[in-house]
Amino acid sequence: MKVKKRGTTETPCHLREFIDKVVSSSEDDLANKLRSFKSWDSGKGDFCHWVDLFNHFDEYFEKCLKPRADLYLKGRLEASNR
Repeated sequence: MKVKKRGTTETPCHLREFIDKVVSSSEDDLANKLRSFKSWDSGKGDFCHWVDLFNHFDEYFEKCLKPRADLYLKGRLEASNR
């Protein structure tokens, strides 16, 4: 499910750089990019700053998990094929 940006606050530069790095990385390099995020130092933050990253992982998991019927909850597969 895609999330729409609603916030008006500017994403801090260091977060924007990290998000852009992860979103633009290949699937093979994704783990390396995520390892670079060592600790949280940004305070409370804003959900809207992360929308691009959330949407990226939403697409990633849909692509990787959708073909795996063995991972669906019982009854869920039949409902999604209607």
